[in-house]
Formats: sequence, structure tokens, C-alpha cells
Amino acid sequence: MQEQLAYQSQMRSRLDEIIAQIEKLEASAKQAEDEAKSKRLEVLKLKRAAFEERLQSLQNSSGEAWEELRSGLESAWGELQSALDSAFAKFQ
Repeated sequence: MQEQLAYQSQMRSRLDEIIAQIEKLEASAKQAEDEAKSKRLEVLKLKRAAFEERLQSLQNSSGEAWEELRSGLESAWGELQSALDSAFAKFQ
């Protein structure tokens, strides 16, 4: 149980970092008024929402179920991080 709580805390911290980075990208997109950037931001927000949903499921899980959910969360994290890296590369 302690491992699960520590993992959840770590994932929540990662998510908070991503949210801050998305906000920076939003500010940049508003300045540029670029449709392509806006679309990238929407995709990024959808991936963030999917990650948050998986994190919530993990937080509500118990025992053995959390190991399965952890794998899905790691996958969602990879997708979210990749989308964020791509967005930053395109915005610069």
C-alpha cells in the first residue's frame, strides 16, 4: 500500500508539471493565433485528461488491480510526454 501511495504521489507531481507546461504552450498559441498549434494543444489536453482519468482509477483501486492500472498509467504517461515534447518542438 505504501508503494502505491508513493507512486500515486509521483504521478500527480508529474501531472502538475505537465499542466504547467501546457499552460505555457497555451500562452504561446494565443500569441501566435496558429490553428495548427491550437490543434496540438487540444490533442495534448485530451492526452492529459486520459492520464488524469487513469491516475484517478489507480487511486481508487485496491490490491492486485493497481498493478494492472499502473501499466496502463505508464503507457498513458509515455503518450502524454511524447505529445508534449512534440508540441514544444513545433511551437519553437
